[in-house]
Amino acid sequence: MQMTSERREARVYPKLLGLLLVMLLATSCSGVLLDTQELLQAPKLNQKQASVYEALEQTLDTKNIVYKYPESGEYHSSFVFFDLDGDGSQEAIVFYALLSEPSDIRVKVLSSKEGTWGSVYDFAGAGDTVDFLRFARLSSQNSYNMVIGWKNGRQKAKSLSVYTFEEEGLQEEKNYPYQFHTIGSFLPGGLEQIVLVGKNSGPDPYSATLLRYVSGRISEAGLVDLSSDTTDILALSTGRLPDGAMGLYIDESFTGTISATEIFRISAQALEPIAADSNETWDLYAQTFRDREEICRDFDQNGVMEIPMPFAQAGVSSSEDYSPKILRYMKLAGGKLAPAYTLALNEDAGYALFLPEEWVEAVTIQRQAVNKESRIYQTDPETGDIRRELLRIRVYSSKDVQDKFVQEEYFLLGTKGFFNYWGYIPPYEGSDPAVKTKEEIRQMFLLL
Repeated sequence: MQMTSERREARVYPKLLGLLLVMLLATSCSGVLLDTQELLQAPKLNQKQASVYEALEQTLDTKNIVYKYPESGEYHSSFVFFDLDGDGSQEAIVFYALLSEPSDIRVKVLSSKEGTWGSVYDFAGAGDTVDFLRFARLSSQNSYNMVIGWKNGRQKAKSLSVYTFEEEGLQEEKNYPYQFHTIGSFLPGGLEQIVLVGKNSGPDPYSATLLRYVSGRISEAGLVDLSSDTTDILALSTGRLPDGAMGLYIDESFTGTISATEIFRISAQALEPIAADSNETWDLYAQTFRDREEICRDFDQNGVMEIPMPFAQAGVSSSEDYSPKILRYMKLAGGKLAPAYTLALNEDAGYALFLPEEWVEAVTIQRQAVNKESRIYQTDPETGDIRRELLRIRVYSSKDVQDKFVQEEYFLLGTKGFFNYWGYIPPYEGSDPAVKTKEEIRQMFLLL
């Protein structure tokens, strides 16, 4: 007997409602949380989810499963829709586990034919938590590979698996351990590659690996050991090198607060050392040593990673605690490091300020504890004595009551979320290149 659409919706939607409430609580993708009444009033808007949920019921006892979701990355939902094979129709990827075995995550892939969803693959994951889900063109420009990062809490380890969705079936590549990963088109040709950094089984504690498809299979095209002095990996990033090739930047921590950056050129066959712990590249590698655990960044957004170096403020002892901190960022140029820009970085408040040449080595920054305001003072380069105040930066939440003085005297630098960033330039009569206009300050200001 054929079930009418009204009866089918009456059976599916109450169950769907409970599922959607769980998904909405577990995900931040939509940014909007609908209440129960809104969901009941607009079930037709979730027809795709309803169809997938009904298909799940054909193969699973949905009362005895718990839905899982990626903890990081772009996707944070238990249900993800994506066109894996490039046929113009999306597949549904569902993460779940049995209530009796909640640490054994499974992945179900469903596809739709003529509007009817059906399960095509169901396989076990490689961990008890989903770290991330990513879709990348690793093997073909016409379809996507599914890349899943797994966490295993019992072993405190992470691993990465690559899956290919083809007519022949779902192909799972080898599982690779990692601590950090990055995926991108690092080589000519349009395909993407994966770089992994993690603990090493050999004498050197850490290594980096380049994964790329060769002759239809994923291959370890490059493997390098990192410095034997490394005690921890701080960050992994990529950026253009002076010759146009893509470079890999690995920020490392040594004993105490000493850190450094090893740099490698990504080629089709290897990770070639540019600044690394080797005899040939040691001199450039040694130039990256710094006494703080700062990581490489691309604040000017030109596609080139810059290496941070702590920069002492005029008139401030290097041992004094202050915020923001001033850093000089260096770039590769002519086989050595050259200055790229200097900025005041206030990560706690969520902003940075590029310092003009007139301010470099001639300003000090002090933070007012009462109102959490940063004040920048011009100082005498020789004595360190304060000459005049150049700028104030204050951060307000839009939920807070703002001082009338701030609203009248300060000018808006930017807005991010609930926070407004205000600047104030003290009055000054005369001509001094160090005194900047409101527009110049806005161009120097950067929200993180």
